[in-house]
Amino acid sequence: MKVKTIKQGKILTDAQVEKLKGKFLNDSHWQTLIDYDCDGYDNYGNLLFRFRKNVLDYDTLKLGYESFKKSIELTEGRGMTSGSSHKRIRKDGSVSNITVGNKVWSGNVGYMDVNAMVKYCRLTAFGRKHFDDFKAGVPFVEMVTKFYKELCPKHYEKQQALADSTNRNYVIGDTCFTTITVNKTFRTAVHQDSGDFRDGFGVQLS
Repeated sequence: MKVKTIKQGKILTDAQVEKLKGKFLNDSHWQTLIDYDCDGYDNYGNLLFRFRKNVLDYDTLKLGYESFKKSIELTEGRGMTSGSSHKRIRKDGSVSNITVGNKVWSGNVGYMDVNAMVKYCRLTAFGRKHFDDFKAGVPFVEMVTKFYKELCPKHYEKQQALADSTNRNYVIGDTCFTTITVNKTFRTAVHQDSGDFRDGFGVQLS
């Protein structure tokens, strides 16, 4: 497998990037379109991304789709990722204190941690309602973990160490993940993730 390597310094300042939050990008926003196997690094040698095509076989992809499709629902809980972060408007026209985003098709699989509303870790709503489907899809997540380990070993090792120190009742199968997000026909806007393991690396399938 021939993999191209790209080295690139900053093109935009942090202030310029901040202004792009919540916006949908188009062809005017990039100089290089990467649709081939490629590794990207900054000028200091730090890994920015690793892109691979067709690494998961059809049966594995089908298993993931069939197992997790019921997790997807119309939600306004994705905030800036959806292209907006605003206060909810009640039916009577008054403004709520709850911050929401645009409605998109998305869901969570695995386990959720403590937040302001719920003070304990638990299965996602999908896992509680469709536990058999959740368990059936675990081999799909384990296959994704295999490629994560192969492509980003240093980040994987740190994340796996954290998973090993976590109650295994809140880790998805034999993986280093506790939660995954499933999106359907959902174009994401420019955003910065929160709640991720800082020493890990984002893993995305399209």
